[in-house]
Amino acid sequence: MRKGRRISSLFASSALVAGAIVGGSASPVSAHDYYQAIRAGCDWWDSQFKILESKVINNPAGAWMGNVYLVWNGPTGQNCVVTVQVAGHGIPAKLVAKLGIRSSGSGAITYRTDSGYYGHFAAVKEYTSGQCVNYRGEIAGSVAGRTEWGNCG
Repeated sequence: MRKGRRISSLFASSALVAGAIVGGSASPVSAHDYYQAIRAGCDWWDSQFKILESKVINNPAGAWMGNVYLVWNGPTGQNCVVTVQVAGHGIPAKLVAKLGIRSSGSGAITYRTDSGYYGHFAAVKEYTSGQCVNYRGEIAGSVAGRTEWGNCG
C-alpha cells in the first residue's frame, strides 16, 4: 500500500474517532475531500498545485461514482492524476488513475498507472515538464478523462 492511501485511511479513521468522541458520528464521505486526496495521493503537502481539469465519472445508469483530476505542480514540474471515489466511499472498489506522457523531443509515449482495490482514491504522478499529457480515471469499470494530448509545456 502506498503512503498516500495509508494517509487517507488515517484521515478517515481520525474523523470517525473524533465523531465518536464528541458524541456524533462522522460520515465516511466527509472523512476527506478531493483536496486532501490530491495532497496525499500526489505527496504534495505544500499548496503549490493547480487543478487543470476534472471530469465526473458516472456509471452506465448515470449515477455519480466520483471524479478524476489532472493536477499540475509547477515547482516540481509534475503532473498527477487522482481518481476519487464518492459512491461507496471507503469500500474498496477497482480504482485506476492513468497518466499518458508524450515526449516533446522523440514523440515517445509512456503511461504511468496506479490500479487496485482502494476505498478512497488512486493516484499517479510523474515529471512531465515540457511534455504533453492525457489522463484517465476509472471507478468499478466506469471511465472518464481526456484522450487528446494537451497541457504541453
